[in-house]
Amino acid sequence: MTEARNKPPPKIDGMVHLANNRPSFTDEERQRMLQSVEGQWLARAMKRCEGHERAIREARAEWLKQRDNSQKRTQLEEERHKYIECLTYVTCPEGWRQYSQCWSQSLTYPSTLPPEAVCQYERLSLELCVGNVVSGAVRAAVPAGNDEEMVL
Repeated sequence: MTEARNKPPPKIDGMVHLANNRPSFTDEERQRMLQSVEGQWLARAMKRCEGHERAIREARAEWLKQRDNSQKRTQLEEERHKYIECLTYVTCPEGWRQYSQCWSQSLTYPSTLPPEAVCQYERLSLELCVGNVVSGAVRAAVPAGNDEEMVL
């Protein structure tokens, strides 16, 4: 599966932060989030991808023991990539399929473009889809008009 390793992962920092750091929502806010369609998608993605999250923690612990070991660093990066692939696939399956299909097709043609420029439209569409799900879930948790500042 070398093509997946070379494929630039979508930038979904907001979702990764939400999944890993579990911002401090009140019980009421968490309940509102989980009642929204977007919140249900997020919860499902976090549940389905928790094995990858665990693998990242284990790979990170191994890398921290041997920081000069490039193989451990590569393993950590591969685990992060698998986690992002999982989160994007579960959250926005059609966008993930379009990006992956575009990437697979691009491998048959020689390109002088940097990897980030190949299938850029499909990757950005996938990032937008994930971003919309995250923002919808957060908006459901903290409705407009709430004077408190929401910090992720």
